[in-house]
Amino acid sequence: MTFDLDNTLWDVTQTIMAAEKLLRSWMAEHTPAALGIYASEQVGVIRERVLATYAEKRHDLSFLRTEVLRHCMMETDMTPADAEENAIRAFEIFFAARNDVVFYPNAIKTLEILSQRYALYALTNGNANINRVGIGRFFSGAVSSADVGASKPDKQMFTAVLTKAGVTPERA
Repeated sequence: MTFDLDNTLWDVTQTIMAAEKLLRSWMAEHTPAALGIYASEQVGVIRERVLATYAEKRHDLSFLRTEVLRHCMMETDMTPADAEENAIRAFEIFFAARNDVVFYPNAIKTLEILSQRYALYALTNGNANINRVGIGRFFSGAVSSADVGASKPDKQMFTAVLTKAGVTPERA
């Protein structure tokens, strides 16, 4: 049995907004010039440039966000090494908050009950980590669009989870 994560087990909008707030707070303290770029319309141009440069990574949201942050850092007077280091730090702040979710009522109880009877797999276009959000114990595995290089509803996503589960489509 597969579960999407975002907007299935928690409200992704609330989660991302909280993560963005913490990211911007960290940037205001540590990289204010880069925050000025990140918080401006210029970030849209940077995002488009990153997507054009790394089209093969368009399904890897963690990579893309880190790369956008790195480009924002590079637009300031940071050295490439400092831009890389600060982008990684900034992403870590965001990612920790992105995985600090508020579950919908009964989501945990439902996973607990279902996992006793079925092998559960997370199947997500997002970048939430089942272990970091605290539900890894209920799942037999997870497949993300970053793992596959495609996003749902692409058949590759479903084939990947079937392969991970060791199940043929006919037996699914």
